[in-house]
Formats: sequence, C-alpha cells, structure tokens
Amino acid sequence: MMITSLCMNPCIDRTLNLASFACGGMNRAESVNQDGAGKGVNVALAGSQIGLAMGCIGILGEENGYLVTDRLHSAGIAHEFVMRPGAIRCNTKIVDASTHQVTEINEAGEPVGSGCLAEVLELCGKWAEKSRALVLSGSLPPRCPKNYYAQIMDHAARRAPGCAMVVDAEGEALACALDKKPYLIKPNRYELETLCGRQLDSPEQAAEEGAKLLKRGVQHVVVSLGREGVLGMSSKEVWYAPALPCPVKSTVGAGDSMLAAITGALTEGAGMEQALIRGVALATAAVATPGTGWIDTGLYHEALKRVKPQKMV
Repeated sequence: MMITSLCMNPCIDRTLNLASFACGGMNRAESVNQDGAGKGVNVALAGSQIGLAMGCIGILGEENGYLVTDRLHSAGIAHEFVMRPGAIRCNTKIVDASTHQVTEINEAGEPVGSGCLAEVLELCGKWAEKSRALVLSGSLPPRCPKNYYAQIMDHAARRAPGCAMVVDAEGEALACALDKKPYLIKPNRYELETLCGRQLDSPEQAAEEGAKLLKRGVQHVVVSLGREGVLGMSSKEVWYAPALPCPVKSTVGAGDSMLAAITGALTEGAGMEQALIRGVALATAAVATPGTGWIDTGLYHEALKRVKPQKMV
C-alpha cells in the first residue's frame, strides 16, 4: 500500500541563487529555480525517489496548478486535487552562497470555502482506504478551521482504521491533532517549544517534552533540531541522530524528505534507529541538492553509511 500526503496550501517555490546577498541593496541572481511544491508535494516527491509508493492529494488553483500536477505526473506519483479558481501562492527563497544562509518569503495563500473543504475531507477518506499512512503536512490556507487536520483524522479513521495518521504541522493545527492520538508527529524545535511553552536547549529537554506527548497517546515523536540533528521517540525507545555535515544548496524540503523516509521506515516495521538513519540521510541529500523536491539519490545512499544514531534510553 502507498503513503499518501495531503497538501492543503501548495505553492510555487522560486529559488534565487546569489553569490552573496546584500540586504537593502541591489542583488543579481546567478540562477533561478522554479518548482511546483508545498510540504505535501515535497513529501511525495522525496519518498518516491527512494522507492516508496507515494500518492499526493489536496487543493490547487486552476491558473497555475499544472506546475504541481506536471511534476507529480513526471515522477509517476498518483495524485488527485480539488480545483478552485485563481492561482496558488509563490514562495521565494534567497540562497546566499557566501554564508550558506537561506532567506524565505512565503505568501499566505488564497482562502478556501466550506464546499472545497468538504470535498477535501471526502478525498482524504477515499485515499486513506488504499494507503498505509496519510501524511497531513504543512500550513492550512486562510479561513480553514484550525482543527481541520483533526477533522480529517476522525473522518479517515472511520473509513480506514488501519491507516496510520502522520502530522507535520504547527500551532493550533498540531495541538488539535494531538487529541486524535496520531501515529507520528514531526515538530521542529520551535514548534515543540510553542506547543510546550518553554525553551528547549538540548536533545534531553526535547526528549522530556516528547515523553509527555507519548503519554497523551501519540505513538511516535520525531523532533527536528536543525543543525544539531534529530530526536526520535516511541514508548519503547529514544534515539538521537546528529546531523551530517554537507554543502548547503537548499534547505527547502529537507524536513519533508526526512518525514517521508521516517514514515516509510516505521510503517514498514523498522525500528526508530533505522528510521532516523534513513531520515537523516535523505534530509542530507535534499540539503545538498539545489531546488526543491529533486534529490541526488547517490548522496542519499552515501549518507546512509555515515548516520550514527545514539540510543538515549
């Protein structure tokens, strides 16, 4: 069975590559990449490149949504979208080669109506029936209820009780989803800090808060700690994997790549150690590959040999 990712707020990722970025000054881009994207789209593309059967569903604007569907079609990824009038948003990324920093300017996206949301709900139930996991990833569009992911989880669970619910969201959307006891959540450090209301300065502190979420019924907690690495937890084990050094070509989609690999590993029955090895390796390859979504799989297989998770508990 496939892994299906939901993209409620897709975008066009426009990446400007600069030798150096002068804030407030005149800049010239050395190259420009433009990709149909969005977190759910990135998850599907990344997973497909390491051999996972992926599907992608969501909402698209009629004017430029083809930039997303063309990419999915060319990658051989099954997809189905609810179409609405207008265009999908454009997110601009500025990559400074001199500092390896990425500056992001993300648009909010167009509001969606109740009719569109009802169609997406049915779409999620339909695809959950043929999926081993449903990944709810990314921001919700304007005017969308903050508990919409929780609504999807309820609806999909009734239609497909065996489908694992995976959530990669922030703020109220994540908080509401926790009550539905998801199979896996993947907050980054900031998102976990927002959730628990305190600063987290170490993997150990992140593990303390992750343990509280496990007690609430979440089955697996993965916390992305940026350059420090990633923490992975279940009721049986806690692992920490340091990040691998690599040239930074684009940080966009690295977390989505990690989520795809970890979801694939866990739902195949692998333990958290193996899931983190695959997740860190794919995220590393994504960072070292320019643009969004396409990954140098040679780098992925090389990185698999270098990831060394450490057992914490």
